[in-house]
Amino acid sequence: MSLKPSEIKYYSLSYATFSVLAICSIDFLTPTLPSIAAIYQLPNKSVQLSLAAFFTCYALSTIPFAYLSEKVCRYKVLKTAILISFLGHLICGLSGNYWQFFLGRCLAGMGAGGLILSVRCIQADRFISQPAFYQQV
Repeated sequence: MSLKPSEIKYYSLSYATFSVLAICSIDFLTPTLPSIAAIYQLPNKSVQLSLAAFFTCYALSTIPFAYLSEKVCRYKVLKTAILISFLGHLICGLSGNYWQFFLGRCLAGMGAGGLILSVRCIQADRFISQPAFYQQV
């Protein structure tokens, strides 16, 4: 598949957006941890557990997402990761207690792990075989 330089810039921009989405799901929560602890009336260490769960799910989700991206389709895995991430953030936003929030963070971590993995795999598929185009981005 031959890509034009303008198509490569389009792909790069959309993949960069997905990468930023995954990173922002980490960065936006960290400053709010004391407020979350106050809302749920928990010690800070309990709320920090949600951050550890996020990273655990982030790391472990790459295993099934990697397998599925090879077996099914990278774009379907990317769409699924976006959906899981959105669902996780929605649950976090609508949570009524800490454990709902915790579940939402786990789902958001799974989605973020799938996003990063999918973006890197798709970029490798697109650009490694065409290094001349990659240098023009």
